[in-house]
Amino acid sequence: IKKPKKSKKTTRVVHGAAKIVRHGLLLLSVWAKIKRDAARRGISFRLRIEDAWKILKRQKFLCKLSGVRLRLKKHKDDKTANASLDRIDSNKGYAASNVQWLDKAVNRIKGDCPERVFIGWCRKITKYQNS
Repeated sequence: IKKPKKSKKTTRVVHGAAKIVRHGLLLLSVWAKIKRDAARRGISFRLRIEDAWKILKRQKFLCKLSGVRLRLKKHKDDKTANASLDRIDSNKGYAASNVQWLDKAVNRIKGDCPERVFIGWCRKITKYQNS
């Protein structure tokens, strides 16, 4: 195994023939998929990977809504990862002012529901389950 080559923006780690390129711990292949999916769905994407990384670090690698510890993919087929980039207002695109990192399950359940409505439903469910 060769020593990683470091630059300010990315770290390149070479394992045999496979090359993994990251920004911090965020795989660039994962980032490319997020961007491709946004384009496929016709959603504007004005978010830099550096800003997404800063937001994740600011959240201390915790889901913004549930507090669950977030895990990024370590490789393409990693099934233990649960970090998911969420648009706070689903009517707007991906921009630093409109994204947060959530647990994948929380993001799936939230869907395109406005955050305050989603949290309101969570409170109703919790209240009913505890009664």
